[in-house]
Amino acid sequence: MAETDVLFTPDLASVVVDLQRRSAACFDRECGVSYLPCCLLALLGASKDPMTISDFPRSMVASENTVVAAAIKLERAGLIEKEHCDSDRRVAVLRGIPEGNALAKRAFESAYRHLRATVWQWCSDDDAARIVGAFQEAAETLGLTGRKERRAVHRCLTPSFFMAVAAIIRQWVQACAAAGVAFTEYRYLALLQSCGQPLSCSAAADALMVDRSTVSAVAKSLIDKGLGLCGRGSDRRRRMISITESGKATAEFATSMLEDRTAALYAGADPSSTAAINALHARMYAELAAWVRSDREPGIKAIENAHAPA
Repeated sequence: MAETDVLFTPDLASVVVDLQRRSAACFDRECGVSYLPCCLLALLGASKDPMTISDFPRSMVASENTVVAAAIKLERAGLIEKEHCDSDRRVAVLRGIPEGNALAKRAFESAYRHLRATVWQWCSDDDAARIVGAFQEAAETLGLTGRKERRAVHRCLTPSFFMAVAAIIRQWVQACAAAGVAFTEYRYLALLQSCGQPLSCSAAADALMVDRSTVSAVAKSLIDKGLGLCGRGSDRRRRMISITESGKATAEFATSMLEDRTAALYAGADPSSTAAINALHARMYAELAAWVRSDREPGIKAIENAHAPA
């Protein structure tokens, strides 16, 4: 990779996946809707003008059918208004309303408080803004509304930041699929390769920051594909998963594709800023790993209550 490239690493994958997981949980609790509908709601709140369904797919980096389904959920919940275009009754026009705009603001504030109380605990306001800016570098390449987006929803977080997080993961999923593995399978292979020794499913779950049932299913898939092997630990009760030579080759091939895809996402970034973005990504992983190791993961509601403004 060139010195001016933004680098992909398995550690960065952990950061981005964790960021989406935390944000989605906050959105679901605060809005009662999932990640994509919340981003759509926030985009409408940030826009002064109504938007048609066709305005969203590129901005949301999703299919039109996915955006239609999200819009239907929001309309049924009474959070947006939908009408038909006067010039073409087949075209749906979406409009933000005060109730939906207020809910989007609360959801973004909820996510921000949670991040600042956990994996962004080390951040100053300027650091948080730099993190958002780093992701929005990729957002602009993807055709999302970038740094020029009005901060009508939150003082720091923007809809394009959260859409970029989801879009980056989608890009990685596609790259891994081209290499013949699922993204979660790749993360498991990369972990086994970096460790250089067999790992129990519980240890892998902790390292990958996913639940153990997910890791068990992924381990079985890797074994079935000939990418992993199952052995027994010293107490004979623990399954120990190791990587095969075929698994190593697959992990290396997928890594090269992920590196190329990530570098392309940041192709429009100023070369002078890429080193800073790489350093920021490394810092985010170090803080995430320290937080998880500290076993300080109370529920989201408890964290937010403890850090709610007076």
